[in-house]
Amino acid sequence: MRMILRYESGLRVEAMLLAIDSQRMRVAIDSADDATILVRADDYWYGENGEIVELEAAVADEGDDIAAMVDAMKPKVMTAGGCGVG
Repeated sequence: MRMILRYESGLRVEAMLLAIDSQRMRVAIDSADDATILVRADDYWYGENGEIVELEAAVADEGDDIAAMVDAMKPKVMTAGGCGVG
């Protein structure tokens, strides 16, 4: 999956999703020499420097399991009448 990530500072970067689970996302950023790990805490994704990172846009590649990726990316939220998931 190709993405545009927007950092809290306003910086936007193009990235390729390499791996994801409910707590970590590993991405290859076009302008970086090495992969970057984003960590989720308190319903936000954080970069390696602690800055909040938002997924601004995403384009799936053929064969991507979109449902699994979206499920891993979205924050869990409480719903009325239950413990609910995002």
